[in-house]
Amino acid sequence: FSISWARLFPRPGMTEADPAGIAFYAAIFDELDKNGLQPFVTLFHFASPQWLWEGVDQAGKRGLEREDAVEAFAIFTRAVAKNFGSRIKYWCTLNEPMVWAYLGYLDGMFPPGEKRPGGPKEVFDVVAQLLRMHAAAWKEIKSADPLSQVGIAHHIRHFIPWRKWWPFDGLTALLVDQAFMLDFTDAIETGTLSGTLTGRSITIPGLAGTHDYVGLNYYGRFYVKAVLPGMFTIIPHDE
Repeated sequence: FSISWARLFPRPGMTEADPAGIAFYAAIFDELDKNGLQPFVTLFHFASPQWLWEGVDQAGKRGLEREDAVEAFAIFTRAVAKNFGSRIKYWCTLNEPMVWAYLGYLDGMFPPGEKRPGGPKEVFDVVAQLLRMHAAAWKEIKSADPLSQVGIAHHIRHFIPWRKWWPFDGLTALLVDQAFMLDFTDAIETGTLSGTLTGRSITIPGLAGTHDYVGLNYYGRFYVKAVLPGMFTIIPHDE
């Protein structure tokens, strides 16, 4: 289950979790104990506090792209570890981060509902920020309990060419597969995010090797169709 960042830190500037939020989750942990259930806790499942989106930083960024967002996520993680760390062995820092980045900033289906005209190049910074959040959470959890198992839940799709005879569809499918499924996990392993389809690369301090496991959520496959050089469309398998 997920612990809501907004429930524990509903107001900006908070350094300690809201007591009502702590009581809410304490009751859940108690109920799990009564029923012999082992908690597996997720920290970010697409939701974040409203106040992160109501203001912008000096660079004009809002939401998780704000300069202070990573530290705010670290404070949230620290509070969860402080209050419930002794009851949690398994942690998931981020649920399906590439889904959130894709649907929120390329497709526009998820909040913040943006369709950035620059495509993957403009989403690179969002992905990098998610990796910083993961690294910060890892540090807080491991500081509290080095034996905790920490990782992410990753969304997996099989991307295949729409027209097997057209080499650009095959090449594009390979690139989409790398960008959507491997760039993020490669970055956690190496500490460097190399954005396929973006031509950009960045090394993130404290990121390398910050995973004890990778959870896989497999949902099916998509066809990939090259439209113009550097552009493509994704078609659900059932079409």
